[in-house]
Amino acid sequence: MSLMSKDLFANMDEPSFTRRKFPQLEEEKREAELIEQAKENNNLITLPITQLVMDPDNESIFGKIELGSIVNFSSEIEHNGFKGAIMAYPIDTDDGKKYQIESGHRRFLAAKEAGLEELPVIVTEPPLSDTERKIRLIDMNMQNRDLKPSVLANVASVLLDNITAEEEKDGVPAKKDLVYGLVARKMNTSPKTIYRYQSLNKLIPKLKEFADEGVSWTALTQAAKLPEDKQELIALAISNELVENQAENITRPWIISLIARTSGQTDEPKSKTIVRSRSGAKIISKCAKDFDYIFSGNATFKDSEKKQAFDDLVELRDKLNKKISELGNEIF
Repeated sequence: MSLMSKDLFANMDEPSFTRRKFPQLEEEKREAELIEQAKENNNLITLPITQLVMDPDNESIFGKIELGSIVNFSSEIEHNGFKGAIMAYPIDTDDGKKYQIESGHRRFLAAKEAGLEELPVIVTEPPLSDTERKIRLIDMNMQNRDLKPSVLANVASVLLDNITAEEEKDGVPAKKDLVYGLVARKMNTSPKTIYRYQSLNKLIPKLKEFADEGVSWTALTQAAKLPEDKQELIALAISNELVENQAENITRPWIISLIARTSGQTDEPKSKTIVRSRSGAKIISKCAKDFDYIFSGNATFKDSEKKQAFDDLVELRDKLNKKISELGNEIF
């Protein structure tokens, strides 16, 4: 009996990485249920670790598994033993019958590092197509994991390609809105976010790196339509800003403004509207009252706003000094 539904979209009401509130407990509970189900169906077996092979697309979709996480996991296995089970299905290779992992790649590598020779395996049915294999791989490896924006963008792209292929296998063109909706539900997000992930995929590697470091990735996506040379300029400006500020302190408005300036969108034509003259003395008097409120210590500044407030004050100071000089020359 297969643990994977033939209908790849049958469980769309339960997206693949929900239940974030207690991820460890939920994962352990889910795995315990799968193991019990596998026992009932005689799908739980023990295999030599040499009989297991990793899915070739796991790394290209989710990124390289960091050695540090393997070492820590391996140490835990050495002290507490291997918990849970690997999920894999039989395949034919040049070296004979093997079992290809679709869930448990990190634990497999950690178990090898710990020197284990055998592992418990829940045997699943082989996928009927390459597209089904990739969709299943994503479904089984996104649960309760915190993935970086660039990885999520890559996952979205792979799902879009393969769900489109599944929808079109009968020769009928897939509807774009339908496909984006299916991908959004699988990733427990909105179609709008999937479109943004597609924009993130169009950024140069350095901007993707900033997104993974905590710079607002939704703001960065506004640079997706710019040529690489302008994206490089944006990356350089952000690099310079990171010298003085942490990634989370670089505000979304600042990034959007930077992109607008770099793309030339702020070079607006001069207005043809005639502006009526206003009393400069009255404007200064009104502004002075507002600034008295700040100088008296009554105004507060959020940490995320302090840098922008500082920049604005410096700019204002320069303009004030210039205007004071101009008025002084006229008076004296």
